[in-house]
Amino acid sequence: MEKKRAPSHIVGYDNWRTVATLLVVLGHCGSIEIGAGDIYANTPQALLNDFAEIVRQFIYGFHMPLFVMLSGALFFLSSEKIEYKGWVIRRAKRLLIPYFSTGLLLYLPVRLVVGYYGTNNSFSIIKEFLCDLIIGRDINYLWYLIMLFEVSALFGVLRCFAWPRRQRTKIALLLGLFCLSVSQYSIGWLPFQLHRTCEFLFWFYLGVLFEENRDFFLRYISKFFLFLIALYILSFVFNYYLNSVQILLHGSRLVALKLIKMALRYIKGISGCMTVIYCLFRKAQPFTSAFSKIVYKHSMQIYLYHMPCMTVFCFWISKLVQENHMTNTLYAAALIGKFTIGIVGSLFIHRCVLYAKSKMPVVLQSR
Repeated sequence: MEKKRAPSHIVGYDNWRTVATLLVVLGHCGSIEIGAGDIYANTPQALLNDFAEIVRQFIYGFHMPLFVMLSGALFFLSSEKIEYKGWVIRRAKRLLIPYFSTGLLLYLPVRLVVGYYGTNNSFSIIKEFLCDLIIGRDINYLWYLIMLFEVSALFGVLRCFAWPRRQRTKIALLLGLFCLSVSQYSIGWLPFQLHRTCEFLFWFYLGVLFEENRDFFLRYISKFFLFLIALYILSFVFNYYLNSVQILLHGSRLVALKLIKMALRYIKGISGCMTVIYCLFRKAQPFTSAFSKIVYKHSMQIYLYHMPCMTVFCFWISKLVQENHMTNTLYAAALIGKFTIGIVGSLFIHRCVLYAKSKMPVVLQSR
């Protein structure tokens, strides 16, 4: 454990949080969608959606591992010794309370309004609503909060009772978590997003190791920086090609293809994360623009509220612009508008929440 963070260290993690937040929002701006798939996917005039989908896949290759690695690095940085009960309570307040409040009061109601569940049967809607919220069945982006709480709780146990000290133990733990991460693809979906927890324990611990050996990582990444960039681009292109031919394969060839794609997923994740991290730590200069400062300061609120704002925006776009009237120019404007609404709408909702909290004690006292 390092005794004290240097100023450049603080700046590096500030920049990391800002970039990771923006990548998440940008990754959700790849299409105009309400449920599954782009509303204008079959529109001949809107060729831009194909390009936007490529950009989305490029970002998706590493953006969530980047976020989870940041959480792992900050976990290691937080303290040398933690009191487990207090740690779990703090993580629950930080992650689970926002999950349930945002899901119950904002995101799932927005889904109901835009017709996401596609049925008028009240019982079916309530059933799906509760399944999505309580067991995390189909909760879209909010899965991250459940997963991060579970991962944090598990690593809290490890930190309190069996934290690895020897190099061999650390390598063995990393390899074990990697095998667990790979195995989740054969396990499939599990309640409470446990399959995601299995997947991202590896990335969380990789973030821990990065902070524990930060100088070592940065020194070696600098030597292979150009190689990592080329590796990510090549693996992305190859994976994109495999997606196009997957529909033509079957049997043992399809199994082999899936194994190759799984390997490419981790190659993209590691090379993409390391490239971005090195860029953020190389000069360790803080982002000075007002926009980047706002994103950093309100990163949690932007993550929580951007998707409901975007969903409502896409709903209204689908009502205002018919499929046969969509053009490349309109589609580009819609994507820019979606990103803008995601950021600005999140800040507006946050202000409303703060205002409601400030008025709540007054209301209670009047009673």
